[in-house]
Amino acid sequence: MRILLTGVSVRALAQSAVRAGYDVSCLDFFGDRDLPVQAHSVSMSDSGYETYDPHALVELAKPLDDDALAYVASLENHPDLVARLAKDRLLIGNTPETLEKIRNWTLLETFCQESGIAMPRILTEADFRTPVSEPDEWLLKPMKGGGGHAIRRWDGHPPETGWYVQQRVEGMAASAVFEADGTRCRVLGLSEQLIGRDRFGASGFRYCGNIYPLVPQGTTNGDIGSWVEKTTRKLTVHFGLRGINGLDFIIPPIGNPVLVEVNPRPPASAELMELAHGTSIFAAHMHPLEHVWHHDPATSVYGKAVVFAMRDVTAPDTTPWLTMHRRDIPNSGQFIQAGHPICTVIANGMNRHECVCRLGMAADAVREDCGEVFPTDTSNDIPAIPHPGTDSISPC
Repeated sequence: MRILLTGVSVRALAQSAVRAGYDVSCLDFFGDRDLPVQAHSVSMSDSGYETYDPHALVELAKPLDDDALAYVASLENHPDLVARLAKDRLLIGNTPETLEKIRNWTLLETFCQESGIAMPRILTEADFRTPVSEPDEWLLKPMKGGGGHAIRRWDGHPPETGWYVQQRVEGMAASAVFEADGTRCRVLGLSEQLIGRDRFGASGFRYCGNIYPLVPQGTTNGDIGSWVEKTTRKLTVHFGLRGINGLDFIIPPIGNPVLVEVNPRPPASAELMELAHGTSIFAAHMHPLEHVWHHDPATSVYGKAVVFAMRDVTAPDTTPWLTMHRRDIPNSGQFIQAGHPICTVIANGMNRHECVCRLGMAADAVREDCGEVFPTDTSNDIPAIPHPGTDSISPC
């Protein structure tokens, strides 16, 4: 059975699948150089598309002869496209019907209220009929967003179609990975999210990596692990979640975590758990809860960071990158626009600080290879993230 992997970037899931012995083909935007050589690969960028368009995936998939389908970001926001891609293919993961429900912010908020799960309040149309106090305490988000892209502080004006307003919550950004079979689930790991770090060329609320395992900074009254287990169980049963899923949440200084969103497909942080424990994420996605998860405590701290271009660059000869701790590698001579990802760097260390320092140095090395200038300020080298742009430790 050949499985089509598709979405904006399938490299991590493709490598996991091939390591586990699966036959896959790859269809995404980037067509990274480190996609498995065993996999047939089609990329939007090599097919004449200058920007990512999920609708184009359907057209590019038509001539591909695959038996099954597994998807990654951002197709969770397009259940109609998932349905079209899954026509005549076995669907692995969540159904379009599940996506319709779990990515409906009003439905999710209502369920959380009824189930005792804390979630930031979402403003409805009725709320905009009178001025909202303290609009800077709210965030404007795209309905079909991902990775923190385009999120910004709300200016108090009613949002346009395709956007919504959600209350801002102070705390540490974190995520969980769990597997589910529609009724049961198992948490595979928790990690810290890296948000808006200028060392990696990110800003604002943009996602730029993870640190695994999660080491909460400061104090909290809640048992984070217990909260995640209870929350994922409730979500799985109510929405019928299947395969590998992600949960984004905030850990406030005091009290239990606050749910931000559910990612009903394999999240980026899952790669670190496979690195740490050696168990295939893709195998768990294919056959959730049917394998033994080697969940011995990680002996090291693992991290990944997306390195964004700070100006337009052209990738050098990236052949040496294939043997380095770099992932999502561009092709030699590829043009990369400012604000777009150059590649992902991977690092590990004996503790969080060492891991973060190595990530920062790895990002600097990528920029040097591309002829980029270094960030002038590396002081926000990522301890916990109480709120984007507010933290600092001494640079490495």
